[in-house]
Amino acid sequence: MLENSAQIVDALRIRLAVNSDSAVAAALGITHGAISHWRAGRFAMSPELAVKAAELLGVEPGPLILVCLAETERQPTLAALYRQLADRLGKGARRGRKAAAALVAL
Repeated sequence: MLENSAQIVDALRIRLAVNSDSAVAAALGITHGAISHWRAGRFAMSPELAVKAAELLGVEPGPLILVCLAETERQPTLAALYRQLADRLGKGARRGRKAAAALVAL
């Protein structure tokens, strides 16, 4: 599971087959500086950008939104809850895709 904005950027680099954060920034419609801030841990991706990243990655947006919310949450208990929910949603989405693939195979 992706755990922070920087890991989402790394996944986008792989998915988009690009070798720079600038290319990811262009795909998201933001500046390279924003990604630099995410990598340094100064800021996190917004939920709106998490939705756009999910579209580019071809995944459900819920887990990415929760990861980004966890990153900015100041209450450790709530941050942990967001991460737990992101993990559960991610696992549920994978199970759903497997079930759909099995149905198609039938």
